[in-house]
Amino acid sequence: MRSAGKPAEIAVDHIRTISTLRLVKKVDALAVADAARLRELIVEMYGLP
Repeated sequence: MRSAGKPAEIAVDHIRTISTLRLVKKVDALAVADAARLRELIVEMYGLP
C-alpha cells in the first residue's frame, strides 16, 4: 500500500493500541479496500470478529 505518497507495509503481527492523545498528526488513512483486506487478514490470523 501507499501512505503519505510513499510505499508502506502493515505489520499485523504487532497489533497495538495507541491513545489518540499521543498522536501528534495524522499521517494518512487507509483506503476502504485496504481497510477491508486488513480486516480480513486479522480475522484469518487471530479469529477476531
